[in-house]
Amino acid sequence: MQAGVLALLLMLGSWGAVRAGELPWLTHSWFSLNTWWQGSSPVGTGVWLNDYQVVLDGVALPDVEGLSDVQYDPQRQQLWALIDRPAQLLRLSLQGEVLQRIELNGMGDAEALTLAGEHRLVVADERLQRLYSLDIDQLPASLDVADLPQLTLGLGRNGNKGFEGLGWDESQQRLWVAKERDPKQLFYVQGFPDMAAGNVAIEGDAERDRRLFVRDLSGLHVDSLSGNLLLLSDESQLLVEVDQAGRPQSSLSLRRGQAGLSQSIPQAEGVSMDTAGNLYVISEPNLLYVFARQGR
Repeated sequence: MQAGVLALLLMLGSWGAVRAGELPWLTHSWFSLNTWWQGSSPVGTGVWLNDYQVVLDGVALPDVEGLSDVQYDPQRQQLWALIDRPAQLLRLSLQGEVLQRIELNGMGDAEALTLAGEHRLVVADERLQRLYSLDIDQLPASLDVADLPQLTLGLGRNGNKGFEGLGWDESQQRLWVAKERDPKQLFYVQGFPDMAAGNVAIEGDAERDRRLFVRDLSGLHVDSLSGNLLLLSDESQLLVEVDQAGRPQSSLSLRRGQAGLSQSIPQAEGVSMDTAGNLYVISEPNLLYVFARQGR
């Protein structure tokens, strides 16, 4: 079955029928066909995005514009979210109610965040490729990011195509970073936000980057059980599960009619998962989606 599908893709390519940007959609079809052929989900091997259906379909957050990322907080049973400009950190209920706003003074383009342990958020400034560490037990209504622990990476800066996703790997105590495109990159940082030892290491993998068939990277989450990465792509309208070598495992289309969506998600910018396996996706300007696993 797999060989036949791959042969069909190659044949379409030779006819010139596969235009730039359509391969991710055909790849999603291959994942879906595999799901049907196997007959059931490979329980315990990963997230298996093919099983998900939308349960909260594009709820608009009031008085919010410019959402750029989202993070589930298991200790507080809530969500953290970012607004890019002017930079703000939001505390949200799981249904999208805004509970608190924190101004991030001095941050130019807040694009990504992740929870690194119970008490610490890491936030990324996309253009500056700078990471900031925030103690969420001591959050005032307004804070100056210049006073926060920070790390500037500066890897191939090219304006508004910088850091779009962060994910914390608790088992390895390392921070995964997704660079949007030109080129797309996945790498991890060890030694931040905990810089007590004074050693920071950055590790990339060119072969892994070449496996990233999506057109861009707009969000990132690390599954705590399998270690797999959930990669969000706005331009490909896909959420893809890959292992840490970048090999695809499953996918979820963000297009209208797929996974129960009434409309295509317009500009997917961030993804997170809670302890029950529910997925939270945010989209500019102010939309929240929740997906739940079905059939297990």
